[in-house]
Amino acid sequence: VSSSMVVLEPSLWSFTLWGEDLIATRRDGGTYIWDATNGTDTRAIALSNAPTNALLSLVSIPDRHVICFGADDDPLLVKWSSQEANTTWSALATNTAGSQPLEVGHRIVAIQQTRDQILIFTDEALFGMVFQGPPYTFGFRAIATSCAPVGQNAAVEINGAVYWMGCGHFYIYSGRVQPIPCPVRDFVFDDLSEDFQSISFGGTNRKFTEIWWFYPSSEATSPDCYVA
Repeated sequence: VSSSMVVLEPSLWSFTLWGEDLIATRRDGGTYIWDATNGTDTRAIALSNAPTNALLSLVSIPDRHVICFGADDDPLLVKWSSQEANTTWSALATNTAGSQPLEVGHRIVAIQQTRDQILIFTDEALFGMVFQGPPYTFGFRAIATSCAPVGQNAAVEINGAVYWMGCGHFYIYSGRVQPIPCPVRDFVFDDLSEDFQSISFGGTNRKFTEIWWFYPSSEATSPDCYVA
């Protein structure tokens, strides 16, 4: 098509392990599974009965549910398969499949597994998702508001704490959300591309106990700067 002023979200993927197999979800697209026993010359296939449209996916640890976030064209719906059964998604009294809509925000931005819960970031709030067993399988609680990350890969977990690059601040969650003092904060966020900030991503250098974020500057369409 001809060029326009319309900016579309990039086709970001989330990856999670089901044993030795790989489950992958294309943001605002389908969820697929690659069977390692078939070898590297085989393609991933659609995960049977999983939501046909989702934003992110994750296998919960240690209870092993496949969870799709922003499922079934509802950007705030969390939906999960039955325990140890990645193709069973219809909730029945005889399984642990289910779903839960979140109440604050317009869409789920990012997720992060921690030692004792899954953190779910919407564009307006942070929720904790905890496995609690039958009859509800998972419990949800609101943790904080106004601390959304810039993109789905902007949150990093290390030593039980979660750090992320937010919209205007860097944050840490280790029981409560706190902004991280940063002497270069204005330099970073004044130069961050508003249109392409969602492709920013974080990573760790554990040898030196460092966290790095790579982000696109105001004149870039892909990450060309970093802050550590």
